[in-house]
Amino acid sequence: MGTHPNAPSTIPSAGNQSLSDWVNQHPAQLGEPVTQRFGVTLPFLFKVLSVEKALSIQAHPNKVH
Repeated sequence: MGTHPNAPSTIPSAGNQSLSDWVNQHPAQLGEPVTQRFGVTLPFLFKVLSVEKALSIQAHPNKVH
């Protein structure tokens, strides 16, 4: 789910328009704080995790630890 150009989400109720195109046409929907800080983009990565499968824990220690 997102606006990445390689695989943008689409909005079925808007004729399968890409989410990126829709946001560009409706920037006010992002809200003023978001548009002031990031412009007309959705600067986040949405990640879906499965509740049925355990995930590995990753650690990235620094040189001190």
